[in-house]
Amino acid sequence: MKKLIVVALVSLFAATFINTVAVAEDYPDENWEISDFHSSILLDKDGTIRVTESIVADFTNEQHHGIVRSIPYQYSGNYGTVRNIKINFIEAKDENDSEWSTSVSKNSGYYDITMRTKDDSFLTSTATFNLTYEVDGALNFFTEENNNGTPEFFPHTELYWNVTGTEWVVPIKKASAEIHLPTTLEESKIKTLCYTGIFGSSEQNCKTKQTSPTIVEFETNKSLQRREGITSILAIPNGMIETPSTFDKVIKFMEDNYILLLPILILIGMTLLWYFFGRDPKTTKNTIFPHYKAPQGLKPIECGIIIDEKMHPRDITSTIIDLAIRGFFRIEEIEKKGIFSDTKTYKFVLLKNDWHSSQTATNSTSAAATIHTTTTTTAATQSATLDDFESKMMETIFPTTETKEVNLETLQKSFYKIIPGIQKSVMEKLVKDNYFPRSPEKTRAIYFGIGLAILLLFGSIAENLILEFGEMIWFAIISSGIIVLLFSRIMPQKTVKGVETYYELKGLEEYIKTAEKDRMQFQEKANILFEKLLPYAAAFGLIKKWTGAFENLIKVPPTWYRPAHGNNFTMYYFADSLSHFSSTAETQAFSPPRNSSAGRGISGFSGGGGFSGGGFGGGGGRGI
Repeated sequence: MKKLIVVALVSLFAATFINTVAVAEDYPDENWEISDFHSSILLDKDGTIRVTESIVADFTNEQHHGIVRSIPYQYSGNYGTVRNIKINFIEAKDENDSEWSTSVSKNSGYYDITMRTKDDSFLTSTATFNLTYEVDGALNFFTEENNNGTPEFFPHTELYWNVTGTEWVVPIKKASAEIHLPTTLEESKIKTLCYTGIFGSSEQNCKTKQTSPTIVEFETNKSLQRREGITSILAIPNGMIETPSTFDKVIKFMEDNYILLLPILILIGMTLLWYFFGRDPKTTKNTIFPHYKAPQGLKPIECGIIIDEKMHPRDITSTIIDLAIRGFFRIEEIEKKGIFSDTKTYKFVLLKNDWHSSQTATNSTSAAATIHTTTTTTAATQSATLDDFESKMMETIFPTTETKEVNLETLQKSFYKIIPGIQKSVMEKLVKDNYFPRSPEKTRAIYFGIGLAILLLFGSIAENLILEFGEMIWFAIISSGIIVLLFSRIMPQKTVKGVETYYELKGLEEYIKTAEKDRMQFQEKANILFEKLLPYAAAFGLIKKWTGAFENLIKVPPTWYRPAHGNNFTMYYFADSLSHFSSTAETQAFSPPRNSSAGRGISGFSGGGGFSGGGFGGGGGRGI
C-alpha cells in the first residue's frame, strides 16, 4: 500500500506541473483563408463582456457550407485546478444582416458554434460571419496582496483575451480587436500588451493604441499563418468593474472544481459507516483494573488479537512459547562462535511424540515450582488438545513423525506460508466465540480493497477526465482512496463480549506491565504462576518486564527452554534470551525469504509576462 500511495502521489505532483489547456481535435489544414478577423469587445461594469467577431472568409480556393468557431470554456488554474468561463451565444449574421443557420454544442472543453448556409449550399467566394456572444468569468482582479511584488503594475482589473485563437486551420491575413471600456479613462491609467504567433510565442508583431477615451485597439503588423493568432492584454484600475466578493469567488471556484467535494463526501460517508458499523458497542464494564489471569479459554494469540484486532508476529511467538510451556517441545538456544562476535540461533526438540493423536493431559515439572512448598500444577500440565491454529504450527515445525529436531532457520522456507491460515483460523474462532460479529481481517480487507479500487480503477481513467475536471482529479482520487485505506484500519468491530474482554485484557496487561518482584513473591503463594502468564506477556510485548519481576525468585531454567549457558542461569539472562528468540523467530521464521514473491500484509502583467494563445478566449475554427 505504501508503494502504491507513493506512486500515486508522484503522479499527482507530476500532473500538477503540466499546463493542461483544453485542446481541440487536430484537424487537417484547409485551403480557404480568412481575409479579415476583427473582434469588438465591450466590457460591462458587472464583469461580463460582449464579443462580436467579424470573420471575413474567402472560399475561392476551397468551397464550404460555412464554418465552425471553437472557443474554449475551460482553462487550467493554479495548482491543477480548473477555471471555467460561461459563454452565451447570441446571434450569427452575414454581411447583409441575415442570420446563418446555427447550432451550438460542447465538445472536450470547447464551445462549438456552427454557422452554415440555410439551404446547405456551398460558399464559393467571400462570406462574412458576424458572431456575437457573451462571456462571464473572463476577468482577473489583482490587488496589492496578489501583485507578486511588482509595484510598477498597479492593482488592476485585467482582460487577458486570446482574440483569434491559435487553432485555426487556415491563415489569417489581417487581425484586429477593439476593447470598449465601461467608462472614459485617460491613457496614463491604461496598460496594454499584445502577442502574436503560435501558442506560447512571445513575439509582438502587433501594435496597440487608445483611439478614444473609451476604446483601445490592437492590430497585427503582418499576416498570421495557420495556427497563429493575436492575444490582447488590457489592464485598468480596480473599481471600474465590480469586483466579486470572497464568497462569490469561493462559490465560483467550487462550481468549477466540484470534484474536490469527492474526498469530503468520502470522509463523511466513511465516518458514518464507522459510527454505525465500525464503532465498538458501549458497555458498563469499561474500567481498567488489574487482572491476575487471562479470561478463561482464551489463548495468548487470541488475547493479542482482541487487544488491537490484528495478528502480529509476537502473537505467533506467544503461541510457540505457550506450546513449549505445555510440554510439546523444548526450545534450545545454540551459540555460534564467530571471529569477532558470537551469534545465537535456536532449535525445537519434540517432547510429545504422539502430540497429533493425544487427547490427554501431559504432566511436567516446571522450574517455577521450585519456589513453592506445595505441589502445584503448572501451565505445562494443561490439556494436550490443540486448537486448529496450534495444530498448523506443530505440523509445520514437525512435518513428519520422524522429525524430532528442527532448526529455526529451516522454518524460513515454510512457516511464513501458514501465517494466513493461522490468522484465518484464529479470527474464525473469535467470531464463533462471539468476540467479533465478523472477522476483523475480512472487514479490514473489504474496506482496504475499496480504497485500493478507488486508487487503481478511477486512477486508470483519470487521464480521460482531466479535460472535464482538471489535474485536481488526481488529488480528488488519491485523497479519496487514502481516506478509505486509513479508515479500513479502524472498521473492525467487537461485540459487547469482545469489548468487556478487551478491558479485562487491558487490566491483565497493566498487571504484567507494573509487575514487581516483592508483589510476585506474594502472588506466587496465591497460585499465580510465572509460566501461566509468560505467553500473554509475549503477546503484549512485555517479556522482559514480566521476567524481570522474578529475578532471584527462579534460579534454574525451565524444562521447556534450554539456554546455551545453563550453569550461569539468571532471570535477567533468561529474559534477554527469550526476547532475542522472539525477534529472531519473527525475522527467520515468520517472514518470507528475501527471494520469495510472497507479500506482506498537481496574468499577463503581474504573472511575469504573457504569450500568444494565453488568457481566455482563443480556440480556432475550420470549414464545414
